[in-house]
Amino acid sequence: MSRTGLVVACALLLGARAVTAQTQEPSLPLRVLPDTLAVCPLPPEGSIPHWAELGPDFVFLTQTPTERSVVVTERRVPAAALAKCERGWRPVRVAGALPLNLVGVVSRMTRPLAEAGISLFAISTHETDYVLVKAADLPRAVSAWRAAGHRVAASAPRAR
Repeated sequence: MSRTGLVVACALLLGARAVTAQTQEPSLPLRVLPDTLAVCPLPPEGSIPHWAELGPDFVFLTQTPTERSVVVTERRVPAAALAKCERGWRPVRVAGALPLNLVGVVSRMTRPLAEAGISLFAISTHETDYVLVKAADLPRAVSAWRAAGHRVAASAPRAR
């Protein structure tokens, strides 16, 4: 086979694989939320600080037998507590409600980021999935998701 023929054959094979991948894994409607979040450790025992309690803002509180942590909008965290937090995370969610038995959603959100070398923090709720990326990495993350065929609606961060 000639070199040109080999290139054409490879292009056809790659194109066919891309179509198959898109058919098997439809694009996701992603929404960048306007808040900037902090991931904060909390003592495993005792009361929850008032700033970490449920409210109108983004709050994700988790507890295991050995740890407790909260993901919350940065503006809610007092300065003394903020020093212990990992700051500057931007949340991106899958738009709409997802059935709990849906397979591969988190994988489809995280694979493009892994391939682009972007760190993430994943959160799942009863209704949908979220991926948090550092604010500095958000433009690259959006580009990676769009290159993977996902639809991303971006919004500017809220003023503090």
